Amino acid sequence: MKKWWNEVTKFNDQYFPGWRLDKDLIFFSNALAGEVGELCGLVKRFYGGGTNNRTIPLPSEMVEEAVDVFIYLVLFCEALTCDEHDFDEIFAMKIRKLKRRMENE
Repeated sequence: MKKWWNEVTKFNDQYFPGWRLDKDLIFFSNALAGEVGELCGLVKRFYGGGTNNRTIPLPSEMVEEAVDVFIYLVLFCEALTCDEHDFDEIFAMKIRKLKRRMENE
């Protein structure tokens, strides 16, 4: 994941220089929510819901939207000053906590 995380931040550094100065959580959280909404819309269409649009999205289209979600999740974490190393530690802690919860049920 670290390679991907670095790709996202380097891309933003190159094409949106100043994004690190304006670590505006509301922008990144709303962008993340928008991308999740787009992914959910494709899933809804895949299962035949929503509009009368008969074109069924391809799994690759859904994966592309999932990548957009990942990109904005990275940027949101960076805005919180959480880098990939912090994320890895918190992720490992969360997985341990979830495992303990499941084993105690």
